[in-house]
Amino acid sequence: MTAPVPAFDLLDAGQVEALPDLQWLVAGVLPAPAFAVLYGEPGCGKTFTALSMALAIASGSPWLGREVHRAPVLYIAAEGVLGLKLRLRAHRAKHGVPPPNDAEMRFIASAIEIMKPDQVAALLAAMETRAFRPGLIVIDTLARVALGADENSASDMGRIVEGFDMLKRETGATVLAIHHSRKDGGAERGSSALRGAADVMIRCESVVGVTCGGVTLECAKMKDGEAFGTVLATLESVTLDGGGTSLVLGPGENIGAALRGIAGKQIVELLRTQFAETGATHAELKAAFVTAEFGSASSFDRAWRDLKGEERILVSELNKRKVFSLK
Repeated sequence: MTAPVPAFDLLDAGQVEALPDLQWLVAGVLPAPAFAVLYGEPGCGKTFTALSMALAIASGSPWLGREVHRAPVLYIAAEGVLGLKLRLRAHRAKHGVPPPNDAEMRFIASAIEIMKPDQVAALLAAMETRAFRPGLIVIDTLARVALGADENSASDMGRIVEGFDMLKRETGATVLAIHHSRKDGGAERGSSALRGAADVMIRCESVVGVTCGGVTLECAKMKDGEAFGTVLATLESVTLDGGGTSLVLGPGENIGAALRGIAGKQIVELLRTQFAETGATHAELKAAFVTAEFGSASSFDRAWRDLKGEERILVSELNKRKVFSLK
C-alpha cells in the first residue's frame, strides 16, 4: 500500500505572527506542550523536584512562588512506586492538603518500553479507557523506560525521543523525563540527540554545606522562551505520623545567601593557595572552582558578584587582562 502524501500548509508572515503565544504549566519554567528533561547526579533531588512540580500542577497550587496552570498529571514511576509513598505523605503533612484525586493525578508503578510503539499505544489506550487526559506526563527515569538501549547511540536516543514525542503528540501534554548526568556531574548522560530534541533542559544540583539542604535548578536550554534564572529550593525533613521521615521541597530564598557565602570562601581559598603567587584571571579562577568540584560555573558567578567588590580582592592588569589576587 502506498503511503498517503502529506498536505503542507504554506503560512504567510501574518499567520505566523497570529499563532498562539507560548503557554506555561509552571510560569517561566515548564512550557506546555513541550518535551523537557530534568537531569543531575544520583541523589541530587531530581525526583523530589519532579514530584513537587507534579503535585503543584495537579492541584493548581503555586510552585516555589511561581504561577501554575492546573492540569491532570500522569506519573510513570518506572523505578518503583514504593519510594514515592513517604514523599506523598510528607507533602500532604507539610502543606495540609488532601491526596490528589483520580481526576487530578494517576501513577503507573512499572516501566513501559518507550522505544516500542505498541507499548506507547497501549499506554495511550489505557488513558483513553479511563478518560484520563494529562497535561503533564513525568517519566521517572529515562533509563528505566529504555532498558537495553545504548544511550550514547544517536540512533537509540532518537528512538527514545520518538516515543516521548508520540506521547506528547497524542495527548497534547508536556513530557518531563528525569535523567542522570555524566559521572563528572556535568551535562546529561548519553547522545547529544537528547538535548537537540528537547525543548527544555533543567540541571538539578544538590546544595552542599548548608544546614537546611536543598537543590539548585539551572536552565540549560529553553528553546522558545527566555531562560529562567537559577531556582533555589530547600529540602526540608518532615516527621510523619506513625514514624518515618521524608523530605519536601520548599522555597529556597533562605539558603541563597548561605550558598553564596560558602562559594565565596572557596574562591578566596583558591586565591590564597593555588593563585597566591600569580593571581588569576576571571576565567582561570572560574575554571579552578569548577575543577575543584566546589560547584557549577553559575554558582561561581553568583558568589563572584558578591565578592569581587570587597577590599581584600586586589585587581591588577597584566598583558591587558585583569588579574585578581588577595591583598
